[in-house]
Amino acid sequence: MATNYKSAYYKNGDLLPGVDDETAWNNLTSGAITSINNNFLYNYYAVTDSRGLCPDGWHIPSKQDWDILINFLGGESVAGGKLKYNNNYYYYNSYWDEPNIGATNESGFSAEPLLDENNLYTTGIWWSTTETGSDSAISIVLKNNTASVMQQTIDKNTGAPVRCIKD
Repeated sequence: MATNYKSAYYKNGDLLPGVDDETAWNNLTSGAITSINNNFLYNYYAVTDSRGLCPDGWHIPSKQDWDILINFLGGESVAGGKLKYNNNYYYYNSYWDEPNIGATNESGFSAEPLLDENNLYTTGIWWSTTETGSDSAISIVLKNNTASVMQQTIDKNTGAPVRCIKD
């Protein structure tokens, strides 16, 4: 999908619990969603719930799926720029703070940054389904100050958007 997935329901129609309290969110061991600045952020438990988030025929990418895309785009050192909106195209919250190095969006992925605690649009993050431990999983991270794409381990209670890909 060329945009972040935005649904408050599992594929079977069950409603995802919306959690806005940070303490409650950090103590969850089940799927939940929150919304910040019109971004739907899911915890890892929602991402991997057996009821599924993505519509039929789609799934959330694993680390291996992300690796295929990154390699197709020329590798980690340049793929981030090819995934990011360039600043010539302003769409709601898709504006990356300068310098937005390497941003071409030639992939059509149209990566948008998330507003951080300092009201800056410097970082975009997306879940993979790949665990790295009982409390952590792989995420894909883009930054405004590099054309690189990074794969980082984050806590399963982190709120991050997802992209769905065709099966």
